[in-house]
Amino acid sequence: MGACGKEEQWTLALRLYSQMPQSGIAWDVISHSTMVSACESAGRWARALQVAKIAPISSRAMCNAQLVACSKTGQVQSALDLLRKMAAASIERDELSFNAATSACEKGADWLAALSFLSKIDHSGLQRNIVGFSACISSCEKCMQWFAALGLLDEMGIAVIAKDTILYNGAVTACCKASKLQAAIDVVEKMELDLVDKDAVTLNLAVSASERADDKAGALRTLWKTSAASMCFQCR
Repeated sequence: MGACGKEEQWTLALRLYSQMPQSGIAWDVISHSTMVSACESAGRWARALQVAKIAPISSRAMCNAQLVACSKTGQVQSALDLLRKMAAASIERDELSFNAATSACEKGADWLAALSFLSKIDHSGLQRNIVGFSACISSCEKCMQWFAALGLLDEMGIAVIAKDTILYNGAVTACCKASKLQAAIDVVEKMELDLVDKDAVTLNLAVSASERADDKAGALRTLWKTSAASMCFQCR
């Protein structure tokens, strides 16, 4: 079964896995883990989650594999339940555990749960990082929670966590979706202060926000600034 997993022949691995009880061979941690890994390697996240749910709560690695499957399928409640089971079984949760759960919220567009998972990282004595914040901001973007997205940017600044272009674009998009156009423009300008590069997505969002705000001069300024920055970057 392990060889099947490495070759991404997940259907054969699943067949062997299913036949184990009929052959009088009990499933164990290794067989569960191998089957989950085979499904994950093939991108069969829903199947990986089904298999993982059968497995007993026995190790952090197995639980994290299940949480990653939750993150890929947007299974917010399953992620929450698993984190609780890990705590009840005295299995230590790490940054990957909480980040995967937060990513499940992003996929499931549940911004409140995402914020909750992010706060649990601090309460568990772990360090929050860009992965968790990015998932939270993306979740806020999908739910048009622009104010929460901006609050997360501020939190990252206080915690001295580096921000990137994708994360900023998520916050700008959240503002645009909520028609908070000046806030969107302000976030774009803040990127310059934080020395974060803008890309084509940033430019389109900024110009669109300026035009919708009936600020054509602002749109032209954005175009000029971005073009000038691009030229400077190419001359480095």
